Amino acid sequence: MKARLAYALSAALAAYCLLAAVWGASGLQAGHEARELVDRMDANMAVLEARNRELRAKVAWMEGEAEALRLEARESGLLERGALLVRLPADAGRSDAYSTGSLVPWEPCGGLADADLKLTGLILGLAVFFVSLLVPDGGVRRRAHGGSPETAGFKLEGRPA
Repeated sequence: MKARLAYALSAALAAYCLLAAVWGASGLQAGHEARELVDRMDANMAVLEARNRELRAKVAWMEGEAEALRLEARESGLLERGALLVRLPADAGRSDAYSTGSLVPWEPCGGLADADLKLTGLILGLAVFFVSLLVPDGGVRRRAHGGSPETAGFKLEGRPA
């Protein structure tokens, strides 16, 4: 009975370790999903940096030429034809935050919760234990208690009796 229990506990521990290594919170699958999220965030950062460069160039162009500012105001619908444009000095401390990139929300990395891994390991250990109760002991128990090989179901041929 002790051997069966030891086998069951060993199977449960092995199942838990295997599941944790592959599908656990810091297992292979979670690491792969975290890498994909980082790649998506890096791509979004590249898009945002390119857009920021374009906007900085546009601001520099509009600050350098009065006609450029007036054209941009007309194109965006802020200035009607024939209206007067009064340009005030830019406030250096002001910063308008515009979101131009796509939102990459934080997602918890996949994988099974630790409680689920433990439960799965326990279920597998119990299954091994109950299956081991169905399997007969064979000659292991009889030999351990001093029985001869003949009584244990073994027949040795070619050896004098």
